[in-house]
Amino acid sequence: MATSRSIVTKTLLGLFVLGLLSVLFMRTLRDTNAAPYLMRPEHVTGWQVTLAPAPGPDGPLLLLAPPHELPLELFQQVFDRTMESMSAPPVYGVTLLLRGEYQRILAPRVTPDELEALAHEAGLADAVVEPRCLAVRAGLTAAEPRSTYFVVFGLPALRTFRERVAQLLAERGGDAAAFDPAALAPALYLGATDGGPRAWPVADGTVEERCAAPLEVSGSS
Repeated sequence: MATSRSIVTKTLLGLFVLGLLSVLFMRTLRDTNAAPYLMRPEHVTGWQVTLAPAPGPDGPLLLLAPPHELPLELFQQVFDRTMESMSAPPVYGVTLLLRGEYQRILAPRVTPDELEALAHEAGLADAVVEPRCLAVRAGLTAAEPRSTYFVVFGLPALRTFRERVAQLLAERGGDAAAFDPAALAPALYLGATDGGPRAWPVADGTVEERCAAPLEVSGSS
């Protein structure tokens, strides 16, 4: 009888220890995933306005491209934490204008070269980006990647540029109401699981609601 009680006691104690270890592991994992992602101080500047090669009809026409090392370093940080296999986009950058927006609304009244010049005038080439967070968009259907990762920045010049695009469109007789200056958020598409999305993932005003961890400049705290 005493032996049976000892076995039961040891079993219950073992289950308790396993449960405690599981809770501690999940807490550590959660804390690790919520820890800040880091970018180097020199990467808040040096971004370049560029006309993007066409990754598809729904991709970007105009980008603010980051310093080459930044997305690679952030991509590696995400992989080190999640251990998820991700596909990188064909081009990195904050989308300033979508190719579909241009084709549906702006062409032929405004040329791509004029839009690039307008982005420079709005101060985007000289902008200092403000790191905000790493955001994760979860797929809602089987056709979408399980996880799509964005890096969100503060970038007021993006809204300034898009408002000037709407103004220029109106001056040239276009339908300015069809162009939404607030349609895009200042976010860099970093990568996605499951081979990546079929269509270019658009970061709209809700992307910051999906922040999973802060993004900070290394050595700033």
